[in-house]
Amino acid sequence: MDRESMKLELTFNPNDVMEALEAASKDGLLCGPCTKKLGTQVVISQSDFCRTCQDAVNAQLASIVENRIKRLLVRMGFPSDSVEISKN
Repeated sequence: MDRESMKLELTFNPNDVMEALEAASKDGLLCGPCTKKLGTQVVISQSDFCRTCQDAVNAQLASIVENRIKRLLVRMGFPSDSVEISKN
């Protein structure tokens, strides 16, 4: 990592998770049984979803948080074309 790079640990709050679930559902990324669980269960955990749907929600969540970090870095003065988020 060069001195112009930063490493950040991402944390998620409940609103991020709900936004990711809604986006995955709206985009048709959840299978029928998982969509039904989402609509009928009051409390749901990640393990209630099949592996494919877990991956879809995780991808949505990562995208939401990455975009938030990019906006923050641009507000801090980084040129928007120089901000790149990598997944390691």
